[in-house]
Amino acid sequence: MAQNSVSHKDQADCCGCGNCANRCAKNAIVMKTDSEGYEYPVVHEQACINCGLCLKVCPMEDVNSKATPCLNAFAGRVKNDSDLQTVASGGICTALSEAIIVTGGVVYGAAYSSDFKSACVSRVDKVADLDKLKGSKYFQTSKGDIVKQVNQDIHEGRKVLYIGMPCDVAAVKRYIGESENLFTIDVICSGVPSPLAHRQFVEHIENKTGEKVLCFTYRNKKHGWHWPYIVVRSNGKVLYSKPWSASELGLSFKMMMRPSCYHCKYKSGNNVADVTVGDFWGLKSNDHRYDKDGVSAIIVRSEKGSKLVSLLDNLTLQDATYDEIVAHNPKLVNCAMENPKRQLFADTLVQSGIMEATEVCTTMKDRVANVIKTACAILNINLK
Repeated sequence: MAQNSVSHKDQADCCGCGNCANRCAKNAIVMKTDSEGYEYPVVHEQACINCGLCLKVCPMEDVNSKATPCLNAFAGRVKNDSDLQTVASGGICTALSEAIIVTGGVVYGAAYSSDFKSACVSRVDKVADLDKLKGSKYFQTSKGDIVKQVNQDIHEGRKVLYIGMPCDVAAVKRYIGESENLFTIDVICSGVPSPLAHRQFVEHIENKTGEKVLCFTYRNKKHGWHWPYIVVRSNGKVLYSKPWSASELGLSFKMMMRPSCYHCKYKSGNNVADVTVGDFWGLKSNDHRYDKDGVSAIIVRSEKGSKLVSLLDNLTLQDATYDEIVAHNPKLVNCAMENPKRQLFADTLVQSGIMEATEVCTTMKDRVANVIKTACAILNINLK
């Protein structure tokens, strides 16, 4: 076994970024999808020369040397109410993306595949194309060799904004190094559910309805920001509509994360992004910063982050504190806890599909909670 390579790393020590495969000069590493739907590197021992380059670009190695502090914190939302309806929370990522593109830069973020069964990191250089990056994708996205394109854009003098999970951002910065043209945003992360669960769910809806899914969202705001709905459509028809937290994918989120998420190395201030964003949970309706249709929590972590935020002119920003953001976003500093039923859910998912996995792992308490959640969503009762 090649000891000076990623071949000795176990699943809990891999975030699936693909840096190792992209950096290997001998093409000795390929990313393979395991039975749970997550990608891991496979090293071809005969081709590996033990150079160690794959370890040097691994974001799970030598973490915490360049953690970024909190310089400022804000609550923010886009000024246009109709635009606010199309984004997951307050629209900060879209606003910053527009600001980068109008200066001649490019943006990288998660986009659905054409069939909505998967997602990958995509490059966008036109404001009109930013819609594909809007909305949360509650499963791990594929990276492919996108980091090479990011590197090329930077070397050609373009400003690049990369948006991803904390480990994704760390991976890009580890691969490319420091650059004045690279701006990064990481999203407050609770962990990444299985792409397999998402794919099976979309396929289940298509099989059940006989319709092809043409639109999928995890964060529809028809009942307000606090109760995001999964809404699935086809040719004007609504094929599925349910509060995300009371859905099959909501249960999957609770049951099963990537193994490395339970030992995340980018918590407790180890973020390396210029800006961290997420939902500003915990705001009361009488707080002047509150908006029923969404508010973003914004943590500025670097001078480049301050420069990014200063570009905004279509966003309402109001002062906040790091502590009040953390108070209602504990996953900003704490890893996901492994559910005792994770293995049962994963095994059933692989063998029998998401609907059976949901049935097996849903308790009576869960069923009652789902009824309550659905009623609260319909009545727009805020429980957060």
